[in-house]
Amino acid sequence: MKKLVIAVLIVSMLMVFPTIAMAKKVEISLAEWGDVRWVKQAMGLRTYYFEKEHPEVKVNIIPIPMANYYDKLLTMIAGGVAPDSACIASSLLRKFISTRSIISINQFMEKDTTLDWDDYLGHEEVTYDGKVYGLPAGRNYVCWAYNADMFKEAGLPSPYEIQKQGNWTQEKFIEVAKKLTQDTNGDGVPDQYGFGGWGGYYEFFPLVWMNGGKTYDDFYYPTKCLLNSPEAKKALQYMVDMVKKYKITPPPQMEAAKLGIQFQTGKIAMDMSNIGTACWALFGKWYNFDWNYVLPARGEKGLYTFAEVVPEVIFAQSKNKELTYEFLKSITSLPTYFHMLENRGRWIPARKSYTYDPRFKKVYGQFHLDVDWDMMEKYARFAPKPVNPFRIEEIISNQIDLARRGKKTVDQACEDMTAEINKILQEK
Repeated sequence: MKKLVIAVLIVSMLMVFPTIAMAKKVEISLAEWGDVRWVKQAMGLRTYYFEKEHPEVKVNIIPIPMANYYDKLLTMIAGGVAPDSACIASSLLRKFISTRSIISINQFMEKDTTLDWDDYLGHEEVTYDGKVYGLPAGRNYVCWAYNADMFKEAGLPSPYEIQKQGNWTQEKFIEVAKKLTQDTNGDGVPDQYGFGGWGGYYEFFPLVWMNGGKTYDDFYYPTKCLLNSPEAKKALQYMVDMVKKYKITPPPQMEAAKLGIQFQTGKIAMDMSNIGTACWALFGKWYNFDWNYVLPARGEKGLYTFAEVVPEVIFAQSKNKELTYEFLKSITSLPTYFHMLENRGRWIPARKSYTYDPRFKKVYGQFHLDVDWDMMEKYARFAPKPVNPFRIEEIISNQIDLARRGKKTVDQACEDMTAEINKILQEK
């Protein structure tokens, strides 16, 4: 009888202790933008190694649609239920830092003997006043996509070939784009255009830089907008001329997308794009024609393109900050990124060594990225960091649109956007 009682007690203990262990599992949460299916797929790949190495931790992924991603995060912060970590655009870091919503990770980095900080790209994007706020996870560069088949059919060398020869200038770009702008059905209106263009600050800022101008008076703490300078007005005039003078870009009032005049339909020879598109277009098989990338055409004062880094940050409300730091190290590690690559994970990491690894080149080498990363690093610039970048981006886009539609002169559009932005910069 005594043996039976002991046996029952042992079985009971074996049944209870696993339950206790499960109940004590530590939980951390990560918010990411995107639809539920993609976020779960991508984050499942990114958390693979961490969960394998830390079976005592449960990672809760919080997918939030991009349209209301930041509003949702701010609501969670205000309600005291912020996640442990989230992916935040570097342009918005200053806003979260100023409200003390996120913390510096210097305290963890200083005692970390395994972090290869020099291998991370975009240090200046996550560093404010000597403090680091988050680990760079993804990176991007603005470049131009081009329809290689269209160039071949026209008997023209590709932009990439012209660039390698050192002749990819704004003048050469206009010349080539004019040849590829055609009225194929003879109705007097082009239905194939040489260049699409976005008409926003991603296109505008590099043109200002390539004219030798500046956009703000300071990178981290801008107090004055400089977009009414001669260099900025020249940049906007160039964008207007693409529509009005050279007619290589569909006019805004045409609503080209509704007419099927888009890069993906084979009706636009070149268009604004970014290297992040490569992973989506490659795995998603977006285009049924041969296409590739090239850096923007060189301006009067040199070549510049727009760059950005997306860091993973730790919120001040996190109850497991040190564990969350280890988690961020894991999901931005090289083994994690190569695990994603092997499983068709769509991500361009902010790590130098990843770029030059044969495994990366094998997948993405067809996009010239294995050749041009050094050039992109050399000519890439990050945008200055005003507190309200989205409001400013909207102002710039609206004024550019009015100028391209002919509803404002270039001078007036630049003066108006500068005045509006300066009001925002002076807000407390």
